[in-house]
Parts: sequence; structure tokens; C-alpha cells
Amino acid sequence: MVPNLKAVFLEVTFPNNLQWLADVSKHHTPATFAEEIKKLHRPVPLLALHIKARYYTQVVEEMLALGLPNLIITNPGHTYTF
Repeated sequence: MVPNLKAVFLEVTFPNNLQWLADVSKHHTPATFAEEIKKLHRPVPLLALHIKARYYTQVVEEMLALGLPNLIITNPGHTYTF
């Protein structure tokens, strides 16, 4: 447990239908992103990054469908402060 954890930056590269590719390339899909955040002991902002441009719309739709109230889809070049 990290008592001073302020946010989690976690990549989500491929859509769920490309889970096989995410597995072999060691990346996340929205489904595995959701599994990883279950390890957190308290709510913090969840910043999703490294979305492949080719799949951006699909991945964002799948991420939003998770219904995570503290989800932030990052924007390249934006500075995040916590």
C-alpha cells in the first residue's frame, strides 16, 4: 500500500477485441486495465495513456463504458498536477 499515492498512470493500448495482441506485446486493453485497478486500496484519479491512434475511438468508448468515475483519458502535451 502506498499511503501518499495521488494518481495512477496506466497504459491502455489496444481495444478488447485485440486482447491476443495486447497479451503478446505486454500491453493492456480496457478489460485488463479494469482488472489492474482492482488492486488499488482507495480511489485515486486513473489516467489512461498510450492509446494507439488507430484504435483511439474504440478504446476510449470501451474505457468510458467501464463507468469509472475517476477516469481521465490523457492528452499528449497536457501537464497533469496532483
